[in-house]
Amino acid sequence: MKTTIDFMFNGLPVCYLYGNTADLYDDNLILSDYLIKKCAEKGVDVIGYLDAGGSYAELPENFRQIDESIVNKQAVDDALSVADQVRKALIIRLEGVTSQQARQAFISNLSEMRFHKFSNNILILVGDENDVEIIKNNALFNIVQLEKPSTEEITAYVRKRLAHVMADDQIKAFIRMCNGRFLRQIKAFVDDIIRTKKVSAILSAMENDGGAPYCAPVRMSDVIGLEGVKQQLLRMVVLPRKSPADFKELGIKTLGGLLLYGLPGCGKSFLVQALATEIQAVLYYIKISDIMSMWAGQSEENIHNTFVLAARQKLSIVFIDEVDALTPKRDGATDYMQRLMAQLLIEMQNAPANIIILAASNRPWLIDSAFLRSQRLSYKVYIPLPNEEDRRKHLAHLIGKKGRNIDLAALATKTSKFNNADVSVLYNEAAMHSIEKKHERGELILTMQDFEDALITVHSTVSPEDERELIFNMKKYFNINLTTL
Repeated sequence: MKTTIDFMFNGLPVCYLYGNTADLYDDNLILSDYLIKKCAEKGVDVIGYLDAGGSYAELPENFRQIDESIVNKQAVDDALSVADQVRKALIIRLEGVTSQQARQAFISNLSEMRFHKFSNNILILVGDENDVEIIKNNALFNIVQLEKPSTEEITAYVRKRLAHVMADDQIKAFIRMCNGRFLRQIKAFVDDIIRTKKVSAILSAMENDGGAPYCAPVRMSDVIGLEGVKQQLLRMVVLPRKSPADFKELGIKTLGGLLLYGLPGCGKSFLVQALATEIQAVLYYIKISDIMSMWAGQSEENIHNTFVLAARQKLSIVFIDEVDALTPKRDGATDYMQRLMAQLLIEMQNAPANIIILAASNRPWLIDSAFLRSQRLSYKVYIPLPNEEDRRKHLAHLIGKKGRNIDLAALATKTSKFNNADVSVLYNEAAMHSIEKKHERGELILTMQDFEDALITVHSTVSPEDERELIFNMKKYFNINLTTL
């Protein structure tokens, strides 16, 4: 998508960006990558990024002394004082400087720096609207406010990608519900419409999501097996809201959050999505790959903003996926991770009653004990490997009416120790065998031989070591006996 970043190369030595700095650009680029691309198009070499709060990437050595208490203008000056024929750019994220006084002092001192005498250099600052007032009359600055996508940009993007999938009236409804959203949210909806073709369900989800990150709607009936687990989850989540007076009379303020644990690939995340649909809750994800940021303070803000959005809903679920990666034991955690953990603890402790906190982990014994105390992740729910009957049902669901003379019971037996993901991989491999034999058979049909051939290369990804580790550590740290998996 076109953005006003194109105007930053207008001859002024400083470009100040603020506003929608956390979105995607050109459909799938984060701001830092997009700035590199735009600089490259203009023949400008980005010599490095600098988070003035302490995070660095590919920076010259003389930048490493900058911290949030003082921004070293001499270091910036030296790095950008290069020959006139060489075009250089430096990107500095000023949001990382928590001291507004230090941040504004740096901005005010820019006019004293030598780099602006070299017309080929450009300093790209990423800040916020709080600093705009002090720079609006500075002749060095090209001030650019990054907006959310315009209606025209959304319309062009959506019609280009969905014209072959949706009717015109559906596209118009979709565009209407996209207004005011970030591109990263719009892209998630578009990708899922193309993948699932569930247009009506997705439009309905958009109408009621309150701007939450999107996931495809599934129900508990879509979860194969795990009947005991499903009943346990519904009991612990629904009962407090169904009988609040009884809980109050018995002095139960909150049950705390739930930790889903078990071997990988058993459907923990899918189960949470189904639960959210079942109780009509808006689902928010906290995942380390999405939360982590190179900009100081941004990761903590991402966590805080998730809980702020969740609190605005009538009922919401905050789901912390791979929670052990985000909450390691403190004696081995870096200072950065400890700040993230402290922020998450605060949000969990102060979460209002309309927020349900769920978390998932393959290795819960690695989680810092502070997160496992009362009113945080109070309850542990084991998600086991699918048993033989569950594997048979899963295969039957995947095959549907596309198979002929397939012995599901035999396949269920042969897939011992397969998790749900393994069963899906087996089906995909068998389907590819079927496609390859389409002309030979004269029709596209799945057979038992396709699955027999697939089993030659597809095996369980659950190792005996994984099983032993889970059994041993759940007994050691939580006194929970998992004698058979």
